[in-house]
Amino acid sequence: MGSPVGYFAATIIIFLAMSTVLDDGAFQSWGWRIPFLLSFVLVAVGLVIRLKIAESPAFTKVTERRETAKAPLVEAFRRHPKEVLLGAGVITVVYVTVYTAATYCMTYTTKTLGIPKNHMLALALVAVAVLGISTFPVPRWSDRVGRRKLITAGAAFGAVWGAVLFPLLDTGNYLLIAVALSGALLCMGIIYGPSGACLPELFSTRVRCSGAGFSYNLGGVLGGAAAPPVVTALGDGYRPSVGGWSMSAMALLSLVHRAPRDQGT
Repeated sequence: MGSPVGYFAATIIIFLAMSTVLDDGAFQSWGWRIPFLLSFVLVAVGLVIRLKIAESPAFTKVTERRETAKAPLVEAFRRHPKEVLLGAGVITVVYVTVYTAATYCMTYTTKTLGIPKNHMLALALVAVAVLGISTFPVPRWSDRVGRRKLITAGAAFGAVWGAVLFPLLDTGNYLLIAVALSGALLCMGIIYGPSGACLPELFSTRVRCSGAGFSYNLGGVLGGAAAPPVVTALGDGYRPSVGGWSMSAMALLSLVHRAPRDQGT
C-alpha cells in the first residue's frame, strides 16, 4: 500500500497545494524540487521500519543452522536464472503501466489536449484511489486462487486497456478520462498486489531476499528507466497513442512468457 498511499499523499498535499499557491513559472523553476527534498524524510522512516522488522522464521532457521549463502546474489543467478527474469518481467509491466498512466498521460492531457493541470491532478487522485482499493484486497485473494492466475488476468486486462486508454483521453470528457486512468491503475493493482508475495516465493530461502530484490529492481530499470524515454520518443515521432500500445505490448509479452508458477514455499 506504500505506493498508492504515497502517491495520493504527494499529489493532494504537495503538488495540488503547490500548483494552487505557485504560478506555472515558479513551479517549473524551483517549486517542483520541494517534494523531492521532503522525500528525504521518508528515508529515515523506511530505515526505522527496516531495522525493526524481524527476519522470517524460515530464514531464522537457516541462520541457526549456518546454511546462509556466502554470495546469495551469485547463487540466485546460478540456481534460479529463469525465476530472476520472470520476476523482473512481472515488475516491468507494473512500471510501464504506472509510467504511462501517471506520467505520460498527465503530460499528454495538459500539453496536447490543453486540460488544466489542477484538473488533471484531481482526476489522477481518483485513479490512485482505485489503485489503492485494488491493491489492498487482491493479495488476500491471491492466497486463495494463486498469484499466477491474478497476475495473468492483470496482464490480459492491461493488454486490452492499453488500446482504449488514449481514445478515452482524446474525448476530453473528465468522466471518461478518470475511467481511462483508473482502468490503467486498476490493471497495475491487480499485478502489483500479489507481486510482494510472488517474487519471494520464486526463490529458495538461502537466496530469497537477494533474488527477489534483484528481480524487482531489474524490472524497475527496464520498466521505470528504459521505458519512459522509449515511449516518449515513439510518441513524439509517431503519435501519442503509441504510449497506450506500448503498454499493451508489454502486457502481451508478459502473457506470452506467462506469470511465474506459484511455488508455495
